Amino acid sequence: MATINNIKQKKKKFVLKLLEDKEKQDFVDYLQTIPFYFSEDVLLDEADLKNFAYNDYNHYVIAKYQNEIIGHIAIQYQKYKYGYHQEHIAEIHINVKQEHQKKGIGKQLMKYCLDYLKTKKEINKIKTKILENNKIIQQLFSNFKFQQEAILKKEWKIIIKEKEYYLDGIYMSRFI
Repeated sequence: MATINNIKQKKKKFVLKLLEDKEKQDFVDYLQTIPFYFSEDVLLDEADLKNFAYNDYNHYVIAKYQNEIIGHIAIQYQKYKYGYHQEHIAEIHINVKQEHQKKGIGKQLMKYCLDYLKTKKEINKIKTKILENNKIIQQLFSNFKFQQEAILKKEWKIIIKEKEYYLDGIYMSRFI
């Protein structure tokens, strides 16, 4: 993976780095602050925590400011081999805490991701799924030449205080 990048934005110093084992709990705590995904009433369990563990195929890059995680990008590789193959695809997901948005952090995370994936000869397509109402992230992906391929009806089910909510998703992709 690329070396640590430092980004200066309005006299503030942000750091992009790979998530380390010792930072996993901080990462999970950060994820619980993300609107629509996790609230104080929707907690991660042990099975959720496994999704954030390191393995040979997935990477998690975090943006930190003053030792606090303020954003991340997840790069997940498709290693399915049951009649059809998707090894040529990486799925990515980005989030930046609301109070740190519109400061270039998402853009830097995306640049980091694309530069890294260009070094992976086996990857030639990148895909993502975004909440339909998240216009900021849709615009970020569009700025990096991602195109909408589909609307995914009721893609996410969120349960808050025993009440279920469904959210549509936007499937976007681009080729490297």
